[in-house]
Amino acid sequence: MRTSRECNFPLLFSPVRIAGFELANRLVMAPTAINFAKPDGTPSDRQIEYYRMRAEGGVGLVIVEATFVRGDGRTFPASLGLDQDFQVAGFRKLAREIHEGGARAGIQLVHTGRRGDPAIIGCHPIGPSPIPCPVRQLIPRELKGEEIPELAQAFVAAAGRAREGGFDLICLHMAHGTLLHQFLTPLANQRHDEYGRDLEGRMRLPLMVVRGVRESLGPGMVLSCRISSEDGVEGGLRLADTSRIAEELRRAGADLIDVSFGTQGSVPLTSPTQEAPFGCFVPFAEKIRRAAGAPVITAGKIWDPALAEEILRSEKADLIALSRPLLADPDLPRKWKEGRLDEVRPCIADNKGCLGRLYQNLEVRCSVNPSLGRTSGFQTSN
Repeated sequence: MRTSRECNFPLLFSPVRIAGFELANRLVMAPTAINFAKPDGTPSDRQIEYYRMRAEGGVGLVIVEATFVRGDGRTFPASLGLDQDFQVAGFRKLAREIHEGGARAGIQLVHTGRRGDPAIIGCHPIGPSPIPCPVRQLIPRELKGEEIPELAQAFVAAAGRAREGGFDLICLHMAHGTLLHQFLTPLANQRHDEYGRDLEGRMRLPLMVVRGVRESLGPGMVLSCRISSEDGVEGGLRLADTSRIAEELRRAGADLIDVSFGTQGSVPLTSPTQEAPFGCFVPFAEKIRRAAGAPVITAGKIWDPALAEEILRSEKADLIALSRPLLADPDLPRKWKEGRLDEVRPCIADNKGCLGRLYQNLEVRCSVNPSLGRTSGFQTSN
C-alpha cells in the first residue's frame, strides 16, 4: 500500500481563499442529483445524512444538488426546492450538518425549463422558444417578454432563502440544457426580442439573474455560475461564446465560474463514460479561466490526485470537482490526503445506478457502493 509520504499533494490539500471565504482544500463535491427529497422539496433525513457523510469525507466544499426555484422548474419527482419560505428550516438543518461535517456549504439553484415533465411539474413546460428538448420532444410554451423578469425574481427569492438557511455559496445552474442555458444557446433560443437575436440578447436573462442575486446576497456570500463550456451539438455554443459569457458573468457579480460541458444529446455526455479520457473538460476550463479573469472549478473524470495536483500546479483551474467518485466512496478525499489510494472504492463510470436510474425518475444508486441511499447503518469504506 502506498503511504502518505509517497502521496503528497500539497496544492490539492492546501487552504484556498475564494472571494473572501476560505476552503480547507481544493476539492469540491459537485452538485449531483440523487432524487431523495420529500414531496414538498425539503431534504429528507437520509439526504441530510448523505451530505454529512460526504462533508466528513474531506471535501472543502459541498454543493448541494440542483434545487428548483419555482414549482414549474422541478427536474425530478424528488428534487429539492426553495420556492417557498417554509422550506428554509429543512435547508438550515442540511447546511448545519454539512458545516459540522467539516465543509463549506453551497447550493445550486435551477429551473429546468423545456426539459420539464408535465407529470412532474403539473403544467406544460416553458422555454425561450417553441423548440423541443431533444430528449423529451415536447414543444415548450414560449415565454412572453413580461414573464421573464418574474423568472429572474424567482432565482433571487430562492437565493435569499438559501442565505437564510445558512449556506455559504450560491451556484446558479446555467449548464446542461436547464432554463438559463436554454436562453444562452441558439439551439433553444431563437427569439426576436431583447432576450434573443444575438449572444448579447441571449445573455440578458442570465445576467439579470446574476445581478439580482448578487445585490440580494451582498458581499458576504460567494456567487458561482455553472456553465457548459461547449454544447457539443452542431450549431450550439462554442468555446469563444462561453468565454465571453463567463467574462460577462464575472462583470455582473459572479465570483466563481464552474465549468462543465454539454447539453441534451451532446457528445461526449455531460457525465463522461468509461471511454472518455481523464480530465476531459480541463482544457475548456483553462481557456475560460484565462478569458474571464475569474477562478474556476473544473470537472471531467479527475479521479487521480496526481492529475488534480498537476491541474492546480499548471494553473488550469482553481478547484477540482468530484461527482460520481463520491457516490462510490464518500471517504475518497480523506484517503487521498492520507495516501491510502489503494483503499479507494473506484467509480467505474458505467452510469447505470446514477444517471440511468435518475432518468427513469428513480432514486440514485451506485454499481459499486450498495450502501448508497440506505436509511440506516450507512457503511463507509474506512
